[in-house]
Amino acid sequence: MSWNNIRNAGACAVFDAITAKTSVESLDVGYNAIGTATDTERDAVKCLAKMVGEDEGGCSLTHLNVSHNQMNAKDCEIIASK
Repeated sequence: MSWNNIRNAGACAVFDAITAKTSVESLDVGYNAIGTATDTERDAVKCLAKMVGEDEGGCSLTHLNVSHNQMNAKDCEIIASK
């Protein structure tokens, strides 16, 4: 799914579809636009955090690539807190 210009709503749709206690070996969403440069409310980052979050019933994931998505330190903190 890399290099597809996936943005806020599209990213949330993908992450929400995977969240439901799914087992995914690898997800590559690198080189899209899911960081705060295009999403000041951090909706896509929050959906990603929910997808990987244990307390949210998140998915089992072996490898996740979110490189080159304009994420900053606060985005990473949100994801790591789940």
